[in-house]
Amino acid sequence: MPQCGLAPGFISIAAHDLITHFDTVDTVKMRVGALPVHPSNALKHSLTWSTDGLINEYGNICYGIEGGEKVLAPALEGYETIEVDGLPV
Repeated sequence: MPQCGLAPGFISIAAHDLITHFDTVDTVKMRVGALPVHPSNALKHSLTWSTDGLINEYGNICYGIEGGEKVLAPALEGYETIEVDGLPV
């Protein structure tokens, strides 16, 4: 559901509900983004938020959970590849 404003917030609620259906869960990965239904520019992307807020999100320390503990991590660190419909993106 592009551009519905579901994250942060609802995505965490949905992930929590999904993991309650399993006996054990090793990893939960959630992805969100702004991919418009009808892109109108060369990058096929949409700017729907404050650029100041975006810089803040990508430039400051991040909070996460590893091994059940709250951890701090630098923004934009690490490299990860994902697949969508079986294709690397």
